[in-house]
Amino acid sequence: ARPFERAFIAPGDLIRLEYYRAMRNTALKAGPEGLDQLAGMLNKMTGAMSSDAAGISRFVQAVERGILFFSPRYTRSSISLLSDFVSGGLEGRLARESLLGMLGLGVVSYVTLVESLNKAGVKQELHLDPSESSFMTFNIGDDVVGVGGFWTQFAKLTSRLAETAWDEDARQEFMADDTVRTNPIIRFIRGRSAPFAGIGWDIAIGEDYLGRPIESSMDWTNHIGTQSMPIWMEAGLIANPYRTGRVGVA
Repeated sequence: ARPFERAFIAPGDLIRLEYYRAMRNTALKAGPEGLDQLAGMLNKMTGAMSSDAAGISRFVQAVERGILFFSPRYTRSSISLLSDFVSGGLEGRLARESLLGMLGLGVVSYVTLVESLNKAGVKQELHLDPSESSFMTFNIGDDVVGVGGFWTQFAKLTSRLAETAWDEDARQEFMADDTVRTNPIIRFIRGRSAPFAGIGWDIAIGEDYLGRPIESSMDWTNHIGTQSMPIWMEAGLIANPYRTGRVGVA
């Protein structure tokens, strides 16, 4: 397991170290707390914000990981980075540079990949409307593969909320919508929930996140079993073993 752990952790450590080296002199100019602010910002940027340093007790951390949220440290880091976006000082400046840089790099990378696939003969369309479910997705065979993570979810949420700013009908519809499957705020929270909490959502409303009904005992057995598995194991066990083409090779 250690080689896999190193492969997961090492890139984040490298990014933090290189960014620290590049920004150290700038941080020193901000005063005696500049280096602490830089270190905190780097942790938030890479999803490594310390829960202990934030004053979160070990019991609460265990509840968050096991019951409430999927990747709670990453979620807390991202929300903290968003709050710093409107702050002053070094942290606010770095947060704005980081978010704008991630936005630009993400869009440019996605557009480049789509154009490269089209030139290679794999027909693709650009999906850059964050209010659509197809936002930043690719078609690979019969599958739709998307760019996941907190930031794409947040972009979808804010775009749908923005529609209510100038559209009175959309605002009234949003305020009256308290359903788990269609309300964007509820869906955002549900999408960040841990497997245990996700199963609780599904039991309460009788359907999964995509709106597929779960009715029979066999449906519940399969659903709870797959929800409890690691994502890679779930795909390996329930995928069609006779699939061909690009997805089958992958």
